[in-house]
Amino acid sequence: MLLFIKEDCIVCDHIQAFLGFQGLEGSVDLEDVDTVEGFSKLVSFGLHEVAYKELPILVLGEDILVGLHAIKSGMKSRGLVK
Repeated sequence: MLLFIKEDCIVCDHIQAFLGFQGLEGSVDLEDVDTVEGFSKLVSFGLHEVAYKELPILVLGEDILVGLHAIKSGMKSRGLVK
């Protein structure tokens, strides 16, 4: 799993805390889109325009989940979190 975030993003902080509470912090790679490396990875997934509109973005295998609600519900529907 790959989670695109940025600093000073309340929703990004919330999803990181949620994943930590679920015990998943070690299974998620974090990429800050404000860094060169993070932005490069974002572009490689073709998500740079999406990120201008909404963060966080979770890449989960072949699936892309955008925003807090989509990430939480997508992970719940896959049985990854309670």
